[in-house]
Amino acid sequence: MEPLRHIRYVFNFADADGNRITPTEAGIPAFGVPADGEHEVVLTDLGDGRTMLHMTERGYGTQEARDLSQSGLEQCLDKMAALVEGRP
Repeated sequence: MEPLRHIRYVFNFADADGNRITPTEAGIPAFGVPADGEHEVVLTDLGDGRTMLHMTERGYGTQEARDLSQSGLEQCLDKMAALVEGRP
């Protein structure tokens, strides 16, 4: 079986019970964050047990919204890398 290399998904917000809510209802200021953010992940085998992850986000209405999302995503990826590498 070939490993998964390409993932596309739509991101949206939900409350604690899993009910869909708007970005504003989630506490996100209404300045360009989409209700449905399109995401794409591409995984590339670099050899020696290493993998490069490239993520693209689409749908943001302002550069500020995109930059805030990028900052949050980078924090998530940094935490994931720490877990994979066994760092606290």
